[in-house]
Amino acid sequence: MKGEDNVVAGAFSRLPFEEHDDLDDDDLSNMVEECMEMSRFWKLNRQPITDVEIAQEQLKDKGVKCLRDKVPHLLGEVFEDLGKKSGTDKVTTVKDPVTGQTRIAVPAKLTHRLISWYHNVLVHPGTERLCNTLCQHCTWPGMLAQIKEHVKHCDACQKAKRALGV
Repeated sequence: MKGEDNVVAGAFSRLPFEEHDDLDDDDLSNMVEECMEMSRFWKLNRQPITDVEIAQEQLKDKGVKCLRDKVPHLLGEVFEDLGKKSGTDKVTTVKDPVTGQTRIAVPAKLTHRLISWYHNVLVHPGTERLCNTLCQHCTWPGMLAQIKEHVKHCDACQKAKRALGV
């Protein structure tokens, strides 16, 4: 394709570009600090909970301990590095006896944070879509009720619901 026919590439090449030769050390320092702050924000918000956090909380969680005691045949493990077969940061999974699907057993201490993160990232999807998304990979007792309660108390969801007449 000739350059003049490639409208998208042509549009990008015509975008204004500002040079910042006149920036002093304070300006550069402020720009660097802003970039670092954005980086910290990205690290905190790109992933709701790490495998290491889940593994550590599972060791303390009464519900996961109960699963280990009562239904060990339904439990499995995954590791942060999926190639590993052992290690200290193993995440306990539960196999659904009906569907055979394996999900992460989320400790009670982490459920609110997980719901909040997904709810915000999915841009307030409502109870059903939020539950469907979380259920693909996670499970915990009272999950649906907790999701319903979260959506019920979300101002943005309630305002949108009223605006739509739902």
